[in-house]
Amino acid sequence: MQNEDIKMIAYEIIAFSGEATDFYYKALSSYKKNDEAEANQFIEKGDESLNKAHKKQMDLIVNETNGSEIPYCIIMEHAQDHLMNAMTVKNMVKELGELYALLKTR
Repeated sequence: MQNEDIKMIAYEIIAFSGEATDFYYKALSSYKKNDEAEANQFIEKGDESLNKAHKKQMDLIVNETNGSEIPYCIIMEHAQDHLMNAMTVKNMVKELGELYALLKTR
């Protein structure tokens, strides 16, 4: 695998992860408005984007596991940061959504 291939995959991971993060923050705004149905739609869209980013990452891992040489690329480190951030944002938004639901009942 060439360095340019890795860069392209990294850019895709960044784009999908950023899209996912944006959807999760939109879900948080929906939770704040007490619109759980809309929040769930945004969570679902975020999950679709996050899954695309994760698949790109897993394809690289599988290739390396199968013996392909994967060159080091600092942009890939940046992409991994974006992916991990999107996963963290997802978990926090879901927790906050549950908190908003709990506060609504009190």
